[in-house]
Amino acid sequence: GMLGSLLQNTEFKNYFINRYADLMNTIFRPANMRNRAYGFRDEMLPEMTRHFNLWGGTSPWPAIIGRSYDVPSWFVNIDSLCYFSDNRIVYSRNYIQSQFNLVKQVNVTLDVSPGVAGEIQISTIVPDSFPWTGVYFDGVPVTMTAIAKPGYKFSYWKSSNIITAENKNVSITYNIDTNDVFTAYFEPLENFFDAYPNPFSNSLTIVYELPDDQQAELAIYDILGQKVKVLVPFTTFQNAGVHTITLNPDEMSLSNGLYFLEFYTKDYRKTIKLIHAKEQ
Repeated sequence: GMLGSLLQNTEFKNYFINRYADLMNTIFRPANMRNRAYGFRDEMLPEMTRHFNLWGGTSPWPAIIGRSYDVPSWFVNIDSLCYFSDNRIVYSRNYIQSQFNLVKQVNVTLDVSPGVAGEIQISTIVPDSFPWTGVYFDGVPVTMTAIAKPGYKFSYWKSSNIITAENKNVSITYNIDTNDVFTAYFEPLENFFDAYPNPFSNSLTIVYELPDDQQAELAIYDILGQKVKVLVPFTTFQNAGVHTITLNPDEMSLSNGLYFLEFYTKDYRKTIKLIHAKEQ
């Protein structure tokens, strides 16, 4: 049929196999199936005694469906269902491996460092937490993509066996032929902040960069710590990206001497010493 002809296409076949693996590694994981079944059980339980009083033992197909005749037998059948889902996953993976003549199944473990810095998409899924392990197939390449969280940027990949040197590509694709642990490394984004020329006389240029939309304050203080001028108030949100401000010290009536230019956000603070040296 149509599916059979599509599976002759290598790209589609690989997608199909990896998507099947994705589902086995998430929705159809035995623990997830058991939790789902128990969720339905607990939701229905308050009504089941009344149900069996009305309908118990009257199924015309007792050997196939409706085999429960009271609450205890209903619990037994739910456990039978969970026993099936616990064991079925091994057979399903073996059928895929056999049907497509794949070499073997491999454990793929994903981790991020530092733990708060990002996450990883593997094939079509993004696991809820890390480290995470799923089963994929030797013979079908798998794509992994690092996703940085705000305040961080992707740095490189390394793994225990396959990636021995740092791989700086955000997305990587490998045929994984051995159990391996893939770690995506991230580093904090620096809030770039500078002012020039320094010393300054007639003009001062201030540049700062924000990794995401956030509040920031930029202010000039004198040598006694008194606030001379607020250039950017913390009460306003600043857009992500590079911001440039040009100051005319004459308009601010700055006398010659030492000043401090302070820049801060909720998680970053930096102060630059400024020297105003206008020729008299």
